[in-house]
Amino acid sequence: MANKNGYTAYVAGGFVRDLLLRISNTDIDIVIEGDGIDFAKKLAVRLNGHSKPHKKFKTAVVVMPDGYKIDVATARIEYYEHPAALPTVEMSAIRNDLYRRDFSINAMAIRLNGAKPYALFDFFGGQADLKDHAIRVLHNLSFVEDPTRVFRAVRFEGRYGFTIGKQTLNLVKSAVDAQLFNRLSESRTFAELKLIFKERRPVRALLRLKELGLLRFIHPALALDKQSKELMDNCEDLLAWHTLTFPAENIEAWLLRFMAAIDRLKDEQISQMAVTFLTSAKIINRIIEDRKLEKIASETIYKKGPNVTSSTLYEVFTPIGTERLLLTAAKDRDGVIKEAVTTFLTKLTDIKPMINGQDLINLGATPSPGMKNVLKQLLHAQIDLKITTREEAEKMAKELLLQGNLR
Repeated sequence: MANKNGYTAYVAGGFVRDLLLRISNTDIDIVIEGDGIDFAKKLAVRLNGHSKPHKKFKTAVVVMPDGYKIDVATARIEYYEHPAALPTVEMSAIRNDLYRRDFSINAMAIRLNGAKPYALFDFFGGQADLKDHAIRVLHNLSFVEDPTRVFRAVRFEGRYGFTIGKQTLNLVKSAVDAQLFNRLSESRTFAELKLIFKERRPVRALLRLKELGLLRFIHPALALDKQSKELMDNCEDLLAWHTLTFPAENIEAWLLRFMAAIDRLKDEQISQMAVTFLTSAKIINRIIEDRKLEKIASETIYKKGPNVTSSTLYEVFTPIGTERLLLTAAKDRDGVIKEAVTTFLTKLTDIKPMINGQDLINLGATPSPGMKNVLKQLLHAQIDLKITTREEAEKMAKELLLQGNLR
């Protein structure tokens, strides 16, 4: 198709990096020498999908009928009007397009058509750096142009077990000393931090941020001590258990890791983060609310001891997000809370009430706020196996209505 339209097409970036490392990667980044937006439009028609152009950056996303996405970009050169600014884009050739990228290991491409299809283009020593397990920028102003690249360098270190090269590390330290990160918007900073927490076992990356003096961007008081690292390891074990037990359920693993990292901060310190990361304030406020509910749940369970009922677990755990529940279990020292959480998640989350509000009306109830209390008592009895059939549920409902429980 590229030949037909006079374009040269390449697959570039992370896909090529992981292909050479023999790691699975389904994120395809196509670069076109020519009009990438036009190519994306034609490709979408060919694949029965649709394209979403971003004219400012000369890129487009092709969305397939099943939701799979292919990124298409015009081979381009970027320049920055000032440090930490978003780039201005102009059309260019593949070499210049690769030179604008963050690290040598991400600056390789494979040509898909033309005179030498499937030829590898590695102008900047990416293959050698892969072999040496090194992360290296392409030029000395890389972090000045885009300080978020430091967060990415740290993330790749943790993911691949690589090491930031000596000269690149010096440039990182210079960027920190120059306070270039203070020029980043809070949304860009949080987005990069979120990507770090999306990595499996991000502790190494977080320790590197701490070493570089960048952990303060999460919160100045964040220490990431031995206890925090142990908690994060426990969370990974529980994440693996949850994935194995509930393969169809998607949870926000990054949020669990993030909450584990900041768990030793005080409530008021976490509240400060809602101000720092305004665009993510909803997430921070959710963390604070779930933290309060976690405390109430734990106190309730320990107070009731061995007499705690399934309905009590249902009552105290239902308002809490799954990520917070896994964190609660990960913090448990004596096994009591962990057992309660696993019981709730495996046995109590999918319970459907035998009796609903309409059923109560059919049994003679007058609609009123008190119906909620009756339905709650019925559900708790069902959860605790005091009633096991529809007939028993209706009988109990009638008894509750006769006792005047609607008031």
